Amino acid sequence: MNWQKLSDYKYLSLYRGSLIRFAASHPFEEEVVMIICDSPRGDSRLGMITLTGKKGGYNCFTWFPEWALNMNGSITAGLIYKNWASWVWPEWSPDSAWILPEGLSADDLH
Repeated sequence: MNWQKLSDYKYLSLYRGSLIRFAASHPFEEEVVMIICDSPRGDSRLGMITLTGKKGGYNCFTWFPEWALNMNGSITAGLIYKNWASWVWPEWSPDSAWILPEGLSADDLH
C-alpha cells in the first residue's frame, strides 16, 4: 500500500474505492479510514462511508455536492482538503489525512 499525504497530492483524482485515513476523535476512534463510495440511489454521486471501527459500514458519512464531481466520476483530493470542515469534520485537520487513491487489493488484507 502506498498511502500519500492528502495535503501533498491535492491534484489527484479520487474514485470509488479510494481510501482516506485521518486522525479523529469521538464519536470515532483516534484514527479512522473512510472509503469513497457511490450513492445507493445510482445517481452517480460520490460520498464517503466509514470503513473502520465502531462506525464501520454504518450509513453514509457524507455526500459530496454534485458541483464538486468531475465528469469522469471522480473528485479531486484538493476539493476534499479545501472543504474538509464542512464535508468531513471541522475539529479534525485535513493535514492529518492520508489517501490511498488505488484502494485496497485482497492481498492488502492478509
